[in-house]
Amino acid sequence: MSAKNRVANGDYAGSLVVGGGAANAAISLGMFKKINLNSLTVESYEVLGGVAGANNPKNGYQVSVTFKDGKKSLLDIDEKLYKAIVQACF
Repeated sequence: MSAKNRVANGDYAGSLVVGGGAANAAISLGMFKKINLNSLTVESYEVLGGVAGANNPKNGYQVSVTFKDGKKSLLDIDEKLYKAIVQACF
């Protein structure tokens, strides 16, 4: 099973996670609105363990994100988006 590049649970559930190039990742909230996933919007993130195959790059990553406004989302993303988020939040 490969990553869906979506918000799996929490705030923004069902939204697409887009981008991935040059530390550019965002949650798409429609045609013209997005929330960038970077150090300006993300308070913290954590790669979740304990999910069978979740942290295998072939299967993607499950990442819990806490935003600076207090909202939380669980992302199901591929390696390209994961690397972009790590770089943008550094």
